[in-house]
Amino acid sequence: MFIRTLSVAGHPEGHLISGGPRPSAGFRGMAVLGHGTKIHFDVVTQFCFESAPILNYRRLDARGVGLPVMRGLADAASPAR
Repeated sequence: MFIRTLSVAGHPEGHLISGGPRPSAGFRGMAVLGHGTKIHFDVVTQFCFESAPILNYRRLDARGVGLPVMRGLADAASPAR
């Protein structure tokens, strides 16, 4: 059995560990690895309540990252959440 698709988590509004919404060099490395193998890499974002972080994050190609970005969808949540 071979891995054909690998989705990577993206955090347009930042993450406590990564420190911000910047795409890492790791994304660029995954794009290079994907071109050199038959593995399809993509980025799946967390859900955001505002569109600006998602729209900015989708511009990864302009930053040298050639990975498709898919927006995460919200699940059921309470009004407080």
